Order: sequence, then structure tokens, then C-alpha cells
Amino acid sequence: MRVSVSSVLQAPEQPGDAGLIVGPGVVVEVFGGRSVVEHEIEGENDLAVGPCARQAGTDWYFAGGTTERGAEENAALFNPFPDDAIVDLTFATDAGFIAPADLQSIAVPRRSRITVPIGNFVLRQAQVALHAHVRTGRIVAERSMTFTAENETRRGLTLSLGAPRPESSWSVPGVVPEDGALHSVLVANFDPAATEVVISPHSEQQPSASPKRVPVGGRSVAAVDLASLGGSGAPFAVDVRTTRPSPVVVEELASWGPPDAGTGSATSLASPARARGWTFAVGRLAPEDVATISVFNPGPGRTTVKLLAYASGGGAAPGSVGEVAVPARSQAQFDLGDLGVAPDQVVVVRADAPVVAARRILGPNGASLALGVAEP
Repeated sequence: MRVSVSSVLQAPEQPGDAGLIVGPGVVVEVFGGRSVVEHEIEGENDLAVGPCARQAGTDWYFAGGTTERGAEENAALFNPFPDDAIVDLTFATDAGFIAPADLQSIAVPRRSRITVPIGNFVLRQAQVALHAHVRTGRIVAERSMTFTAENETRRGLTLSLGAPRPESSWSVPGVVPEDGALHSVLVANFDPAATEVVISPHSEQQPSASPKRVPVGGRSVAAVDLASLGGSGAPFAVDVRTTRPSPVVVEELASWGPPDAGTGSATSLASPARARGWTFAVGRLAPEDVATISVFNPGPGRTTVKLLAYASGGGAAPGSVGEVAVPARSQAQFDLGDLGVAPDQVVVVRADAPVVAARRILGPNGASLALGVAEP
């Protein structure tokens, strides 16, 4: 079921202190069962969709931001609770650590959302990683970016939910090398000490691809072009692991343009988690979209993966629309259009062993990347 926020609440955004914007947020409560909720936003020529947070927290981390020319980055801080929250925003960039005075001790009023235009405080940085730390209370943090005609390489709109903590191991499924596409992973180190990561590509067509070692300075961000890793031209997954004690945050930033059929940009947090089940509230947004579910098997043995689809309106048991055996440290892809999955169907991945699942949508209305929601 798709619900427009404007159909529930019409409350205009208002200017707040220090150039911030105050507006409403949304809480979805479910009675009598479990559900998966995703958030969709639309721009002039692109859209973005990704999972909503299942709980609030005291820390949120983002790796894949930028305030370069033609990039408008915004952080949304939502406080769904009856007491105000106090939040500090700091940034790890390719030029070093930044803690703007105006973004310390931000008051996020109870049951409201604050939008922070990052470019007003962190000027012209190619890589901008964000840490939102809550002194008092708890919040949910989400980041969006809009790439305008002034940007030299990207167009479109992105949306991503933050990570609750840095980790030592991350997985990025579903990287598809193709003409007109740019794929990068951003590795953010929020610790003062320098660290190093090993980035390993995994595909069935190129099982012996060489890993790449990347140093990441203290409180800084490293950007890695994934085109240099996918030598076979086939879709692949990426593992990112630290070799030193300092954990990191990893996010993918991708964009598509001519000669690709779609045009747009997307970000997606990498996954530190593996699970036997992953759920997507929507498979694709329109019948003409090309949508795939990529499933990465990071384990040492082969696993069987099933793709299930729930009929629109619920009530009926899900139908199995695909099944594939995925070798160790490899990935498989399901094309939802070829499998006859309708745009309004809920899609579920089931595996015999823990895996990571991500969705890619590419069509005339834009692009989107998102992890599924992992089952506990």
C-alpha cells in the first residue's frame, strides 16, 4: 500500500534558527502483525526510495555525501518522542575534520523534523561523511542529495538512511558495470587514528579477482571507483574489511547517464549484516522500470536462494517466482520484470544460509539503490 504523506498531514516547512528548516516527520505504527515500510521521495527528474528506520538511536553515520558544485546535500533529523533532542553534527571529509559551531547543540523539537542544508556549513568538499550524535534523547537521521545541471558528472536525487555505528566488515551487492554508469564506494573513518580497508570483488565469472588495499586517514573519507574492480564486465558484489582496529562506514554512490536507458543517481548504505531473509516493500515503482534483486553469499559454502512475491492487497500466501543456487562468495540476480513481479508486490528473499540482498531500480523516472530489510 502506498500512502502520500500529504494525504495524512499538510504542515508546511518553516525556517528555523541558523538557516535550518523545521517540518513534520512520519511514524508508522502497525497493529496485529509485522510490516516493512519504505520512504519514497520525488524530484523534478528522479526519484529515490529506501527502507525506513525500525528504531531511533543516539548516533547516525553517513559516508557517501558531497557538497561539490551542483550538489545539494540535506540531512533530515526526526525526533518522534515527546521531549526535545539535542544533536551535534560533525563531518569527516577528504580535506579533514569539520565541526561547524552552528551545528553543535542543535535542538530538534519534540515530534518534529529538522532539515540541515549541509552545503551551507561545509563548502565545496568532494567527499563529506556525516556523524549525527545525540546528546539528549534519540532521533532518526536520513540524508538526501540533489544533483543539478551545474554538476559535471551526475544528475538526479538520492536518499539513504544512516548507520547506527561503524563496523569492521561491509558488503555491497549488485554492482553492474555498464556504459554510462559510475559506481563508487565511499569509506568513512570517524576515528582519529588512520586505518586501512581491503576491498574484494566477488562474481561467479571472475572468482579470483584481486582485492585492493586502500588507506583511510583519521577522520577522513576515501573514494574508490568500482570500475577498476569489475574486470569481467559481469555484475559483482564487493566486500570491504578493515585490517586495523578502527571500524569504518561504507556507502555506495552510483549514477547513470547516456548511453544508458535511464538517467539518475542513487546512494545505498552497505550492509554489515547477513541474514537468511530480506524483505522489500516494493519491487519496482512502475511497469517500465528495470528492477533487479541481487543476493550475495559471503559464506564458505553454496546456498539456495528463493524469491517470493506477495500479491497486492495481502491475505494470500506468497508465491515462489524464482530459485537459484549461489556458490560461495558469489552472487545471483533476479530480474523482477522477467519473473512477472508486478510493481505493487512485496518481494521477499529466503536463503538456506545468511546472505545480503539489495534492489536496483532503473527506468525513465530515475534510479534507486537500496538494501532490503533484514529479518532478525
